[in-house]
Amino acid sequence: MQGLTSFTLHAPLELMARYGLMRLVDPSDRELARLQMVASAAVYGHQVDSMPATARVYSFPDANTAAGELASTFTNGDAEGMEALVLSVALHFGTKSLVNLLTPLALPTLTGASHSHIGLWLLLRHAEPTGVENASLLWAAARALAADRRGK
Repeated sequence: MQGLTSFTLHAPLELMARYGLMRLVDPSDRELARLQMVASAAVYGHQVDSMPATARVYSFPDANTAAGELASTFTNGDAEGMEALVLSVALHFGTKSLVNLLTPLALPTLTGASHSHIGLWLLLRHAEPTGVENASLLWAAARALAADRRGK
């Protein structure tokens, strides 16, 4: 499956939501719930083409510089650049900073039927404070956010 589809937008959000609900699952059923999450992730990984390594890796002196670059990349509709920036910001400044920088760009849009909004909220609520692994769940939403600008 190539490109942005309903599946590539929904599957990561579903996994993040299930992770957040795990504490509500009866302890005797948690192992089964975890296995179901792993199975869902495997189906997602099998049906979606592997993400290529980001062409660019950004290093920023501070979060303000990163914010400016995110805004510029968003405005120019550069989907690949947006993906690389999301991962770089998460790596250098953490998940909370990433959400704080992306939210003002995402909220005024209905990109991907607002999947970027849902993903940002779930990432802030459930993700570890740092790390590119959690932010990579937003790759489709980040690409959709920038790609939506191309048509404007």
